[in-house]
Amino acid sequence: MPNSQPPTTCPLCDHHLVRGYASSPDVWLVECALCRQFEIDDAAIELVRSAKFFGRRYVLTAAVRRAAEANRVLRLTGSNLEAILEDVIVPKSPIDVADDVLLHIAGKVVDFAVPEPVRPDEHPLFVLKSIDEFAAVIRLIEELGWVRRDYANDWNPAMTAKGWQRVSDLRDKKPLTRQAFVAMSFSPDLKSAYTDGIRPALRETGYSPMRIDELQHNDKIDDKIVAELRRSGLLIADFTGHRGGVYFEAGYGLGRGIPVIWSCRLDEVEKAHFDTRQFNHLTWTTPADLREKLRDRIRATLETYPPLE
Repeated sequence: MPNSQPPTTCPLCDHHLVRGYASSPDVWLVECALCRQFEIDDAAIELVRSAKFFGRRYVLTAAVRRAAEANRVLRLTGSNLEAILEDVIVPKSPIDVADDVLLHIAGKVVDFAVPEPVRPDEHPLFVLKSIDEFAAVIRLIEELGWVRRDYANDWNPAMTAKGWQRVSDLRDKKPLTRQAFVAMSFSPDLKSAYTDGIRPALRETGYSPMRIDELQHNDKIDDKIVAELRRSGLLIADFTGHRGGVYFEAGYGLGRGIPVIWSCRLDEVEKAHFDTRQFNHLTWTTPADLREKLRDRIRATLETYPPLE
């Protein structure tokens, strides 16, 4: 059993705790109305309550809420908090958040004549700090003419014709560029999968591979990821290792209308989260196998160019 007493409030959002109980030695399973369900050990509880993490707890809330929405229970430990924070891209531009919220609202529409309510507690999905911030974004998309609010219920925005046009532009926009963004685990055991598999396949089909760890820059890593995704005409998402950042980058690419090729090493494909299994994953066993299959998939489904030197 853990050495500490059960948390009486959620360690991440302070006051939304439903209950917390031991799931294993030194680990608490927390069920929270806002964060949903996650696991956290004693060391992580102490850290998130420290000055070092206090101002970033909303980012951790976003991580665990997104995982919960995908039916995953994220475990926070004293040793993985920084890695989890790095996997969450914090939006910097109000328009970026507005686009994401608009796509979310559009995705909820079933009956075009009936607005589908947005829940105030969905703000962590967009890495927003509070309901007030979420309300401000909805007011912004109204000012932009993308939705029309029912003032009897601020959380019942109806899509406008201009909003549907914006959604269409976001979904259909395909950057005219040869850059291919590669989203994958940077684990050393997957180095050859990139150098001997993905990179040569892209170059043989005329795409310039871009992996964020190879890019020289002075900006924050999350800013560069978003910037480079927007510049890319293709996204290769390899889920071997099942890093949270890869799932986010693939989803971001889909939302932006960037063609995404999904791949995973054969021995790990069964671990893919259920909400991505609908996509046709290219499965591979060796880097050479990956190179051949990826090259053939690109040639069969996408525009190609003369091979890069």
